Amino acid sequence: MSFEAKIGINSSISIEGESAIQVVERWLMVFCPSRKDFKRNSPNTQMLWDSISGDVYGEKAIEMYKKEEALQYYILDDAFETTNPHLLIIEDKPV
Repeated sequence: MSFEAKIGINSSISIEGESAIQVVERWLMVFCPSRKDFKRNSPNTQMLWDSISGDVYGEKAIEMYKKEEALQYYILDDAFETTNPHLLIIEDKPV
């Protein structure tokens, strides 16, 4: 089953290979400058966002997310790795 099918996306633009890696590296520079790459720090770190800190969490973060709008949204597989880099660009906000 494709990544798109697993998460219920019907319409998307797919970016793979070096282009996908460049998008993720730019994202890290802006939103997580303490990280040098997107590999897990340890076996206990399950997701990249485990290493991201901020001022807003929980229900407040969810409410703020609901108010945000963008022209496009970038979706990465939880297992994004340099061996098979792949991301999707969608227009409908993920919920």
